[in-house]
Amino acid sequence: MLTSTEGVSDYISDLFGSVGSINAISFEEWFFLQTTFQMLSSNCEEHKAVHRILRAVQRGQIKIIRESVAS
Repeated sequence: MLTSTEGVSDYISDLFGSVGSINAISFEEWFFLQTTFQMLSSNCEEHKAVHRILRAVQRGQIKIIRESVAS
């Protein structure tokens, strides 16, 4: 699991780019984002990025797939 704030920020950035290009996210990544969303401060940029991804999944704009999309 990622421990440093910088590591989480980098992972979220990579994931956001990957998800945006293929409109899909793995179940593990989705679960990680749900957990991270609850732990982040509501006024930080990472919280807003995670919220956008989770809302897109909820609306059906992003599909949940088996394999990871982040590199």
